[in-house]
Amino acid sequence: MYRTEYMKPAANYTSTAIRCSSRGYTLMELVVYVAVFALLSVVVVNAILSVAGTFLVIRAERNVNTTAHTALERVVRETRLAIGVDTFASTFGAHPGRLTLNTTDTNGIAATVEFYIENGTLKVRENGVDAGALTPSTVAIDTFIMRFITVGSVQAVKIELTLHDTRGGTARSFYNTALLRGSY
Repeated sequence: MYRTEYMKPAANYTSTAIRCSSRGYTLMELVVYVAVFALLSVVVVNAILSVAGTFLVIRAERNVNTTAHTALERVVRETRLAIGVDTFASTFGAHPGRLTLNTTDTNGIAATVEFYIENGTLKVRENGVDAGALTPSTVAIDTFIMRFITVGSVQAVKIELTLHDTRGGTARSFYNTALLRGSY
């Protein structure tokens, strides 16, 4: 028992709503949407580039720190175990430095250990035989200077090492001093 009078306005309203929504976007709306999308894209790309740049700097710093720790640990350990320093074969107070240590091997036989720079890498030579590089090719050595210190009968070697990552990053300096165990 519905009246048809009430049905007509509802039918007219529905057809009007359908007609209005099928118009599409105006040119102004499209320009605004494209501008908002472009702005968001620029912000996202800048954030990604910033994160990537930070990652590269952190990787370079970690590489330099790890290399310095490994190289200095080996030089200091060998210096502490040495009987003496061969001052004639060593170069002190200048870059590139050379450190030649008189030591003994595990059997107690006299041996030499030499640290030197070749092609920008720190290398070690044991008994005249090349034992390999202590620094990777991705890290360049800017400074490798040794200073020989004697106070009475005590001998020590002060080591200065400055490194930088070849893929970027700033140079960092590292210092250490090792007392020769046999001198005190």
